[in-house]
Amino acid sequence: MRIRCCENRDPVTEHVPACYKVTCACASIQASYSKVLPMSQSSETLKHSPSSAQRPSKRPRSSSESVTQFGGPATRSELFWIDDGNIILEADGIQFRVHRSMLSRESSVFQGMFTVPQPPNKPQIEGCPVVHLSDSGRDVECFLKAIYDGRWFHGEPRIKIADITRILRMGRKYDCPRFRRDVLKRFSTDFPNSSLAEWEQVSDKSFSAFEDDDGLRLDVLELAREYGFDSILPIVYYDCISFYTVQNILDGDPRDDQTLATLSPDVQAMCLAGVHKLRQALLKHTFKWLSGPYALTPLSNACSQPKRCRFKTAVLATKLLDDSPQTIAGLKSWAKWANNIGESEKLCDPCWHEAQLSYEEGRETLWNALPSPFGLPTWDELKNDA
Repeated sequence: MRIRCCENRDPVTEHVPACYKVTCACASIQASYSKVLPMSQSSETLKHSPSSAQRPSKRPRSSSESVTQFGGPATRSELFWIDDGNIILEADGIQFRVHRSMLSRESSVFQGMFTVPQPPNKPQIEGCPVVHLSDSGRDVECFLKAIYDGRWFHGEPRIKIADITRILRMGRKYDCPRFRRDVLKRFSTDFPNSSLAEWEQVSDKSFSAFEDDDGLRLDVLELAREYGFDSILPIVYYDCISFYTVQNILDGDPRDDQTLATLSPDVQAMCLAGVHKLRQALLKHTFKWLSGPYALTPLSNACSQPKRCRFKTAVLATKLLDDSPQTIAGLKSWAKWANNIGESEKLCDPCWHEAQLSYEEGRETLWNALPSPFGLPTWDELKNDA
C-alpha cells in the first residue's frame, strides 16, 4: 500500500502507521540522510551537491608517472627512448619514445592514426601522448629497428629468421610496403632466381643473409608462401626437398632454441607432390641418359664395353629410386654430382663424356622448368610479379 506524505494523510491511511507499525516514507528518508549529513546541512547540501556528470574531469596523468594501461609499472626501452621523441608506444609493459614523423613515413596506419584528434585529457608522459599496442615488445623493437637502424636491417650480414618474421608480421599489420621489398631482397641473396649459374654460386655455401639454424629452410619456405614471395618459391621448394627427407617435411625440424620449425599442411602437400613430379622431370631432363632407349644402347658409338656400360647405366638408374633427398638434387653441376659416384660405377670414358653433355643440357632444361612441379607460373611471369 502506498503511504502519502505525513502532511497530507487522508482519513483512511492516517491510522496505518499506528496499527501496523509502518513508518512514514518521509520519516525513513529523513532518518537515512541524517546518518550521513548533520540535520542542519542535509537539505541544503543535497540541493547543491554536484552530480557525477557535473564533476570536473580527471587531470591528465603527470609527466613523471610511467605505468602501463593496466596500472602496473612500465619499463622504458633501452634501445628506443629518444629524448626528442614526441610519441610513446607501449607494448608488453615496455615503452618506446620515438618520432611521429618516422612512423608516419613508413606506415600508412600510423599516419592515419596521427591525423585523428585526441581527447584533451588523454594521459601523457613527459608531454608525449601514449599509444597502446597489442603487439609483443620484441615485435615492436624489431619494427623500430627496421625503421631507425639501417645498419642492422641492411648492413648486418646475418639476421635471425625469427626477427625477419617479426618485421614481416609488423609490416603487414601496419602497412609498411618497404619492409616486404627489403626482406625479399635479403631472401634473394640466398635464393637467387636470375639464372642457374647465379644459383650455383651460392647453392653449396652457408646462408649469408640469415643466422644459420636447424629448421631455417622450412621457416623460409613457410614465410615465402605466407607473404607471397613467389619469385623465389621454386628455388626455396627445391632447396627444401633436396635437403630434407619426406619424414622431415612431415614432422618438422627442431630449431636451436628447441622450438619446432614446421610447414602448414598445404605447403607439406605441395612439397610431397613436388618430390614426385621432380623425379619425373629428372628422368626426362637431367638423367634422360639413364632411362628409356638411352639405357638400352651405349651412349657413345666409340664405347668399347657395351655390355659393361649398359649394366652400369642400370645400376646408376636404380639410385634415382632411392628416397634420399640427394637423388633429386638434379641442379648440381656435373662435377659435384659425379664426385659422389665411385670409380667402379662410372662408364667408359667415351660414354661418360656423352653422359656429361646430356646431364648439363638436361640440367639447364630442368632449371627453366623448375616452377612447374610446384604448380607455379614460368620464371618470367614470377619475376614480373615480384
